[in-house]
Amino acid sequence: MAVVDAQAARTALTGVEDLRRTTRARLFALWCPMVVFGAAMLGAGVGGLAFGPSALALLQISASILAAVIVMVFYRRRGMRIGLRRRSWPFAAVSAVGFALSFSAAALVPTHPADVGPWLGATVACLAFAALQRSGVVALWAVAIGGIAAAFSALAPTAPVGALTSVEGGIALASGTALLVLVRWRA
Repeated sequence: MAVVDAQAARTALTGVEDLRRTTRARLFALWCPMVVFGAAMLGAGVGGLAFGPSALALLQISASILAAVIVMVFYRRRGMRIGLRRRSWPFAAVSAVGFALSFSAAALVPTHPADVGPWLGATVACLAFAALQRSGVVALWAVAIGGIAAAFSALAPTAPVGALTSVEGGIALASGTALLVLVRWRA
């Protein structure tokens, strides 16, 4: 039985961890879900402001499903293009649970404004995505989503339905676009 030098073992393990980190970074493009969901939620929020709470609920559901499909297709194509892919079922499961949680919160938890509930559910889903990705940036984004929803609830409880969704969507769209520009600029 051969004895491995402690320094050589540490170096090898550090190298493996560096490769894992690089692989996760290559697979992950945070700008895409931010842009897609941001645009979808901005549109849903504006529709809610224009046409009322029933329209907001329908628009949020349909826009969320469409955005989830677009993001999944993006990551699948990206993975095939760069030659790195991971299992998609954990992400699909978190998405499904996140949708259920968001819409349950909307129906069961009375919040003011009314669209705070879905955003609190989205916060929990984003925290689960952060755990799957092992990403502090996604965790920070989740905290921002929840913080904005909590701030609206505390500071603007009488805001029209759709205002919070418009703000959350607009911030996500702007942030995702800025990240994309940064990624392209650094490349």
